[in-house]
Amino acid sequence: MFQFLKILWYFIGFFVILIIMIQNPKAEGAGLSNQIIVSDSDIKKKLLQLTWFLIILFLILTSILAQSSVLY
Repeated sequence: MFQFLKILWYFIGFFVILIIMIQNPKAEGAGLSNQIIVSDSDIKKKLLQLTWFLIILFLILTSILAQSSVLY
């Protein structure tokens, strides 16, 4: 269970970074076409909600993993 949570934690961290780079208008160097991805207001709102959801999930998993590592 601990290993699964740790792997999930890594994936969520990666996706948080990826989504933040998509939202950032300076992400041109990452090879992302920012005008196409976030041109619609509804898409921007959904990406923002997804970003906050993943950040909160990342922080919750961080605290769970920190508590688990103390117990083991």
